[in-house]
Amino acid sequence: MNLKKEQIIKSKLGLLLKLLLITLAIFKIAEFIIGNKKESRLNSKRRNEQKVTLDSTKIKEGDDDGVPYVDSLSGKEKAKDNPIPNTASVYIFDDNGLDVRISRLVGDLFFKEYALKGIPKGFSKEELLLGNLETSANTELICVGKISYSYFSNSRGGTSCAVSLYFDAYNKTTGERMKSYSKSMDRTGVAVGDNKEGAKHNALKRIGF
Repeated sequence: MNLKKEQIIKSKLGLLLKLLLITLAIFKIAEFIIGNKKESRLNSKRRNEQKVTLDSTKIKEGDDDGVPYVDSLSGKEKAKDNPIPNTASVYIFDDNGLDVRISRLVGDLFFKEYALKGIPKGFSKEELLLGNLETSANTELICVGKISYSYFSNSRGGTSCAVSLYFDAYNKTTGERMKSYSKSMDRTGVAVGDNKEGAKHNALKRIGF
């Protein structure tokens, strides 16, 4: 083999090697981009599944604006899934609708072993109070109850507030009422003078809030 032919062969082999290296680099870059996209989607899914903390704002039942919720699915759609283990959602209603602040306090005080979830859109106050959990969040435990307040002047010239709170806890999977978690209580708080908020605050403190 003469020198010229040998140089041509070496040149072709060098070019072929460069093409192989470029192809390998393109393959690695594509693999990296696809992997990043999958990781991004996975992280997005995880963020969507994170706990939604209950708001401190009182929201009327049926008012979607600003209502914290687990996701955009309705309660009926969520009922098709298995409830999330070790989670709870709490619905405490007063005369104006859902009291989110009291719901959160009840959850923090009585259901410490459960991770609290937010409130889904489309919940039905009437159905929940009847023990129909179809519109509730997709949590293992569902707590539903009512709170009411009454005020009166006491013998010392101050203001008293009587708070009545009751709630029932249910297992979402079976629909069974959980007696050990269901409670009913009445507490009275007293404040000096015409101070309804103070009396109410003291009554709620006697519950443990």
